[in-house]
Amino acid sequence: MMMMMMMMMWRSIEGVSYSVGDSSGWSIGTDYSTWTKGKPFAVGDTLAFSYAGGGHTVDEVSARDYKSCTTGNSITSDSSGDTTIALNTAGTHYFICGVPGHCSAGMKLAVTVAAGTTATTTATTPSSTSTSTTPAVRKPA
Repeated sequence: MMMMMMMMMWRSIEGVSYSVGDSSGWSIGTDYSTWTKGKPFAVGDTLAFSYAGGGHTVDEVSARDYKSCTTGNSITSDSSGDTTIALNTAGTHYFICGVPGHCSAGMKLAVTVAAGTTATTTATTPSSTSTSTTPAVRKPA
């Protein structure tokens, strides 16, 4: 039992690796808005993009470039076919495929990353107020 708890804690500290698009990978025709639903992205997690190298790119872009599918101002870009992105900062991160027409065809992903992996709860009763912090164990959806 103790070993199982330690493994669960180690898993939450190490972060979760998400395979973008699951079995569909990074491709045209995948609904990435639906794919992100229910996934609790947090600092320390990684995104693994799998795709045909040279046929697509993974470009991290600004919110403005994401909305307009604008390429050329990418924060990072990779076309190797096996791109792993570490989610090192909280906030929303935006990714598009830079191949002409692919972003407008739906190859775009926005993930909102939470600051940490610890959940804080506050319980209030008429006679007392207490705050406790417990580690959150997250599993990929």
